[in-house]
Amino acid sequence: SSRGDFSAFERVFPTTVDQDGNMIFKDIPWGSDALSTAVFTFALTSGIDLELRYQSASCSNEPVKIFGTILGDGAPYRAKVFDENDMLVEEQVFEQQSFELSLDKLGNYLLEIRDRNKNIVRQRSGEQLIAYSAPRVLDLDYWIVDQPIDIVAASPSGVDIVAYNWFFNNTPVSDDSYLTADKAGGYTLIYTTSGGCLLEESFYVFDKREDSGSGGEHATLLDESWILENEVKVFPNPLKGKDFYISFNNELPSELDLEIYSMDGVLIHKEKLFDIQKQVYTGELNNSGVYMLIVKINGELVYKTKLVRL
Repeated sequence: SSRGDFSAFERVFPTTVDQDGNMIFKDIPWGSDALSTAVFTFALTSGIDLELRYQSASCSNEPVKIFGTILGDGAPYRAKVFDENDMLVEEQVFEQQSFELSLDKLGNYLLEIRDRNKNIVRQRSGEQLIAYSAPRVLDLDYWIVDQPIDIVAASPSGVDIVAYNWFFNNTPVSDDSYLTADKAGGYTLIYTTSGGCLLEESFYVFDKREDSGSGGEHATLLDESWILENEVKVFPNPLKGKDFYISFNNELPSELDLEIYSMDGVLIHKEKLFDIQKQVYTGELNNSGVYMLIVKINGELVYKTKLVRL
């Protein structure tokens, strides 16, 4: 592919049926730059057939998209995807015989489809869907430090990186394979593979704010104005995936209340936070939209912000 070419492509998987009647999708002919792949195994019920197609950008680590078509007459259908812990992670009702699902995390999943009479069209027993997203070169989302650190970009197996471009708060800072982070803030690595793919990873560096022992001042990589304005920091915002992080720069009480509301005032998540490790909380937003995030101490509001998932 040409540099920066993120055009998507589709392939219909070759299939075979094993001795137990399971349809197996195999022999997926991906190119060398396709960093995502998927393997599907589904048990068929009598009289029902299923065609699945998978779409991915050849140079991208975007979510895996599954396009399905049920060859039968039972609409509307309801498709559910469960993770390894039997937790529902994706659900869709479709009136036609076709559907589309999206998975953005590495893992093993089970697919269940029911027809309009709530009969299971797909048997869950023996079904498996494994979604592999693009390998990361930076095994971190954030660092909390009390001194400059060296961050090294490792080449995943089968990925040959030929160019590195590091940015600090959107400003170019280095083209080496490693970076010395000596300031708190947002960092981004854009790297180029030998096949011309451009991929991007971002992370945030926070200071530990330990006492320096010098006149009670804090040893910090953050300037004073940043500290005063960002006692609580939510990042990334907006976010492209599910995960977001909240950094608490002050000493925390033993218990906090976190609430997330939709913009029409509906409470969608409420949680008590205890003993937050490294003063950073990790949360998830499953659906795109605009939300209001609120932090309370002893029932009193101490922080609120809009949080956007693209």
